[in-house]
Amino acid sequence: MKEECDRCEGKFKIRAMGFRELAQLYNPNITSQSASNMLRRWIVRNKSLQQELLHYGYKKNLKLLSPIQVKVIVDHLGCP
Repeated sequence: MKEECDRCEGKFKIRAMGFRELAQLYNPNITSQSASNMLRRWIVRNKSLQQELLHYGYKKNLKLLSPIQVKVIVDHLGCP
C-alpha cells in the first residue's frame, strides 16, 4: 500500500494512527473528545464506510487505526 494518499496531493500520509489523532485532523477547532465523537457519528451514518471498516477489523471503541482503516476513512471522507 502506498504511504501517501493520491487524493491528498502529498499532504497526508497513510499510516497507523490514533482514532483521536485522525479525528482532530478532520476537526481541528474542537476538543479531541468532540472530534472523536463527530468522526464516530460520520462513520455510523455512512453505511458503506462502516461496512468496509468492519471488514478490516474496526470496532466501535478502537483506539488505534491500522493504515488500511485510515485509508478507508480517507477514501470515503476525503483528506483531513
